Amino acid sequence: MPQRFNDDPLIQALCNRQTVWWRNPHLAPFAQAAGDVGLTADDVAQAAARLARFAPYLAAVFPQTQATGGIIESPLYRLSAVPDDWSRRDAVLYLKAD
Repeated sequence: MPQRFNDDPLIQALCNRQTVWWRNPHLAPFAQAAGDVGLTADDVAQAAARLARFAPYLAAVFPQTQATGGIIESPLYRLSAVPDDWSRRDAVLYLKAD
């Protein structure tokens, strides 16, 4: 393991299989961050078209996608019970179940 990981308390906690809470220090509102992504609406449209084009193949190779016609989906769950110190009281947290 690189030395920089040995000096990182978060990495050490993960290596020790401890529960951790990490908040992205670069988190910014969407309006501010959208310009930094480097993707355009055309990039997103091309990716969506590519996924649609390969959907029949994915359905054939990955039977678990047959119900969605080869479209890869993962559910989004609203978390109803989280520890108080995880977020502001008015925040809503979701889990993307990939």
